[in-house]
Amino acid sequence: MIREIKLDDWKDGHCDAWDYEAILHDNNVIMEWDKTEEIWFCSWKYGLIEPPVQDGIIAKKAVALFISLWLLGVSASFCDKLMDGYIMYLKFQDKT
Repeated sequence: MIREIKLDDWKDGHCDAWDYEAILHDNNVIMEWDKTEEIWFCSWKYGLIEPPVQDGIIAKKAVALFISLWLLGVSASFCDKLMDGYIMYLKFQDKT
């Protein structure tokens, strides 16, 4: 059973508390690291998603965001742009 999608990352006063792993699990997402290309490949029943990032946690969060938005009816091209922006945001957070 697929959980209700709620895009809210605040929980008990903590940001980034959303369950991105549940989204990946519920949608049978397979994430694979390609050593040659040094990139993540993520497959699910609707196709492939290649998050442009090497960090596995950031890749998972980005793919979960893409899937959540797409399942809410956002176009794939816009999901891709939002995913890229989210990756940049997460990378910036790691440096602060």
